[in-house]
Amino acid sequence: MVVSALFVGACTCCAAYKPAVAPLMAVRGERMTPESAWREYPRPQLVRDGWINLNGLWEYAVTPKNGEQPVEWQGRILVPFSVESALSGVGRPIEPGELLWYRRTFEAQPRKGERLLLHFGAVDFRTQVWVNGVEVTDVPNESGNLPFSLDITEAVKKTVRVTRKELVPTSMKTPQVWKYTFDAPAEGWEREAFDDGAWKSGEAGFGNARIKTDHPQAAVRTAWEAPAIWLRRVFEFSGDVPSLACLNIFYDEDARVYLNGTLIKAFTGYNTQYAVEDIDMAAFAKALKQGRNVLAVKAVNTVGGAYIDLGLDSETEH
Repeated sequence: MVVSALFVGACTCCAAYKPAVAPLMAVRGERMTPESAWREYPRPQLVRDGWINLNGLWEYAVTPKNGEQPVEWQGRILVPFSVESALSGVGRPIEPGELLWYRRTFEAQPRKGERLLLHFGAVDFRTQVWVNGVEVTDVPNESGNLPFSLDITEAVKKTVRVTRKELVPTSMKTPQVWKYTFDAPAEGWEREAFDDGAWKSGEAGFGNARIKTDHPQAAVRTAWEAPAIWLRRVFEFSGDVPSLACLNIFYDEDARVYLNGTLIKAFTGYNTQYAVEDIDMAAFAKALKQGRNVLAVKAVNTVGGAYIDLGLDSETEH
C-alpha cells in the first residue's frame, strides 16, 4: 500500500461515522467512535504538554498510482484503522495500481525556539506527507510497522490559508450549461460581444464515447465526437478584482481559455481528473469587468478520449 497524507492549517470538522459492513464485530468495535479511537499518548513515559492526537476522522481518496493529487475526496476514514477494516468506515482493499490519500486539518502554533514534530506510529508501506502544500518527506518513507517522525515546523510557519470562491462553477456537483459549436466560428468568437445565438446549448462535461475507457471518472453529459469544440459561458461579476484566481479543469486534450477575448491560459496534452491550475493574472485582471463577462474555450482532440469541463475560481489568502 502507498499512502500520501496532506495537512492544512485550520480546525477540522466532524462528520457522521459508521463502520463498514463486517460478518463479525466485537463489542468494543460496536462501541467505537471517532472520539474513542486510540486517544492515549503513544509513549506514556515520555508524555509532554502541548501535543495533539491526530487519530480520528480524516478525508480520504483512492486514485490511480500515476494520477495527480485528488481534488474531490470520496468520504471519511477513521484513523488508526486500516482502510480494509470495517472500523475504518471504508472496508475496501487498495489494489497494486492505486494510491490511498488522507487529508485533515489541525491547529498548531510552534512556540519560540521549539520545533513541531509529526509522529507516525506505523504506516504500511510507503508514505509521502505534505503540510500546507509543502512536502515534508525529503524522500518517501518506506516501512511496514516502524514509527517515524517528521519536522514540520517550517511548513507550519509558512501557513497561508486560501479561501476559494467560485466565479464559474464546474459541473462536478451540478451540471452547468454552456453554449457550444463543433463548426469553426467566425473571427472574434472568444470576445464578449460576439453573437453566439446560433450555437447550441448543452451541459458539461463534453466528451466522446472513448473517454470512459481512458478516464472512467469523467461525467459526459453532452456528446463531443468532432475534432474540436468551441465553448462560451456568461457570468456576472461585481466587487474588487481578486488578487488571485485559478481554473479548476479536466481536459483531454489541448485547450485554450479566454476571458472577454483575452487568453488567460493555454493547456497542452491532457490530465486525468479535475485539477487546479494557475492563470495569467495580469491578463485576467485586465480583462475582468464589472457586470457581464464571457469565459470562452477552444478544445481539440486528436486521438483517444475527448473531454472538457472547467470552472473559474477567485482566491483570497489569509
